[in-house]
Amino acid sequence: MNVLLIGDEKNLPPPTGGELLPRFLPARSAAEIQQRLAGETFQAALIELDFGPSSSESLLQRVHRLAPELPAIAIVERDERPARVRALRSAGVRGLVLRPFTCAELVATLHRHALPVPVESAAATAPAPDASVQLHSADPQMRRVIDTLRRAAGSAATLLITGESGTGKTLLARAVHQQSARREKPFVTVSCPCLNRELLESELFGHVQGAFTGAVRDTWGKVTAAEGGTLFLDEIGELPSALQPKLLRLLQEREFERVGETRVRLADVRIIAATNRDLKGAVDAGTFREDLYYRLNVISVDVPPLRARRADILPLAREFLAEIAQSSGRAAPALHSDIVALLEGHAWPGNLRELRNSLERAAVLHDEPVLTAEMFGELAPSPGAASIRLGDQVSLATVAEAHIREVIAQSPTLDHAAHILGINKSTLYRKRQRMSRGVTPFPTDSLAG
Repeated sequence: MNVLLIGDEKNLPPPTGGELLPRFLPARSAAEIQQRLAGETFQAALIELDFGPSSSESLLQRVHRLAPELPAIAIVERDERPARVRALRSAGVRGLVLRPFTCAELVATLHRHALPVPVESAAATAPAPDASVQLHSADPQMRRVIDTLRRAAGSAATLLITGESGTGKTLLARAVHQQSARREKPFVTVSCPCLNRELLESELFGHVQGAFTGAVRDTWGKVTAAEGGTLFLDEIGELPSALQPKLLRLLQEREFERVGETRVRLADVRIIAATNRDLKGAVDAGTFREDLYYRLNVISVDVPPLRARRADILPLAREFLAEIAQSSGRAAPALHSDIVALLEGHAWPGNLRELRNSLERAAVLHDEPVLTAEMFGELAPSPGAASIRLGDQVSLATVAEAHIREVIAQSPTLDHAAHILGINKSTLYRKRQRMSRGVTPFPTDSLAG
């Protein structure tokens, strides 16, 4: 929590232990207040009455003019005149801290009245995970992607990363942020498919109290949380059409408004978007704005699926095993020679995510110094799958599984595979999950459902 302190820090009581202290940023004049509010996001203002050359009331008015939504808490003497307390309340002071007070009492009062901490700000300001796993490759196509991203990192240009689900688009976006001039500022992620339009708009831009049912207090959105840093819009192809003009405005003018508010706010963010959909096809179909597409597509890279960069599979597998071992406090297991062909021959429809999950499953279930092919039973092809022909004496479920595996392996995305198979994406996802767990055959009454 950031607290604008109009007063002197040395007048605050010291912590007695255990309190999670806010970050107090002092301002001792109207000019300092303006400078602080322009450069930081605050959750509360703490005002020490009768401080400094200017009256506390005039400084309070200054805060309200510059940040009308910011809750103010005043430090007053226990015998303060009731008339003055009433005047403070009328001026917009939400809470009082009666002197003398303890640090715990001060923190409790601040938390009771303060605005919520911007979404993901705690995680966003922490050091981002090491993205080096995606910054080297033995595959020429992937090396070109990495080279483009390294060049793009030094600019402020909007970046569009496309590729199948699980290819590491988020890691690549983090790597760009880490190598940019904004690396010391937040990296904030918005997952576009996770919420309905109303909640997604609030998550992006924030809202004011009473803007909709359940909006019981003012809330900052992720655009504000990413101020000075990078806003990563994951699966941008799922952005509802009603929000596309507002995102376009953010990209073009760097302006936005919170839900239920008329005040125009400015945003200093670098936007990186990612999708596993064909955005150009969505533009042609009329489901995605053409002007927004071109605003997002200033610099674009298409991340190849893992099956197209088989030279990277073993190096990635060893890196993943080292990470898994480090998290569990054990030595990293080696890979037996019999697993090389199995790993390199698998289609990996889930890409890096599937590879890591398979390795973690094997490492957890088999606490052995060497992992062998038999520990990866879910990767083994279905019996006779490669040689199944129409009319063979096999079950319908076996034919269906072999066909689904082959279509997934040859399709650029799950959406495309689902379209070819004539089923929806969620159904295909469930079937693929069952295959990965070795649950076969499929119930014949659910082959089309």
